[in-house]
Amino acid sequence: MAGHRDGALWGSFVADALCMGSHWIYDIDALREHYVPIAGYSQPTVMDYHAGRQPGDFTHLGDQALLLLASIEKRGGFDRDGWATDWRECFESYEGYHDAATKQTLRHLQAGDPVEVAGSDSTELAGAARIAPVVYHYWDSPAEMMRAAMEQTDVTHHTGIIVEAAAFIVHAVEAIKSGKAPVEALRGAATAQEYADLPASEWVEKGLAAAGTDSTAAIGEFGRACDVRFSFPSVAQLIGRYGDDFRAAQIANAEAGGDSAARGLMLGLLLGAYHGQSAIPEEWLIGLSARARIASFASEPVPAD
Repeated sequence: MAGHRDGALWGSFVADALCMGSHWIYDIDALREHYVPIAGYSQPTVMDYHAGRQPGDFTHLGDQALLLLASIEKRGGFDRDGWATDWRECFESYEGYHDAATKQTLRHLQAGDPVEVAGSDSTELAGAARIAPVVYHYWDSPAEMMRAAMEQTDVTHHTGIIVEAAAFIVHAVEAIKSGKAPVEALRGAATAQEYADLPASEWVEKGLAAAGTDSTAAIGEFGRACDVRFSFPSVAQLIGRYGDDFRAAQIANAEAGGDSAARGLMLGLLLGAYHGQSAIPEEWLIGLSARARIASFASEPVPAD
């Protein structure tokens, strides 16, 4: 399943990049006027959260996933204290957007709080969704994948529901690796363990029940904002509707507005793991600004320019 392993990694990154230009646009009329139909990478023209970035660049969420990749490569695996150090050093001088979770975690770390409790109280999906480098590195070591996914999330999102969302994603990846289709992988992950805080089965079924509805409308009903209670069922809806088509799923997510990047990181990871790298449009791979950096970490070659 080498191509599927690489599909999970590349799928998550291209999904974030596809959303960068239109990220955090909640006005669907404005989104449609300036971006829809979305076919490839773009740059911000409506919102200034990612001002100055070019097509193929990442949002601040994709940048954190890329930082996680670098931390794992640098240390030969995931190390929680090392990740906290690398993360702090990056975001103390980071010129991109600092969201609430980043600001709060930085304050705690700079005040000397222990890494185990320094994470923010954010309930945004993004903290769990950026784990594609962990999934890639520990593809053949499920227990280590689970440990690293949960610990990396906890460093910046010290909330049970988001740490459990990371566990859910790992369970879903394992279900896909065992041969389950994406919808059944979601259902399997929802019942793989007892979640203390994450209403996994409820949210999976809520999203799947809306699979027959246009995704922009369905995600508008769930909520386009960053909180996991909105983004989680939205990912399930996109998988229920477009689970057989990697490209269509990513476009539908980007065109649905709001925190599309966090949804995309999770959606791209899971559908990339299922369909493999070959399902990712070649022009998306070629157009990634960080293509060479990711390629140095991955095992499968990517198309040349």
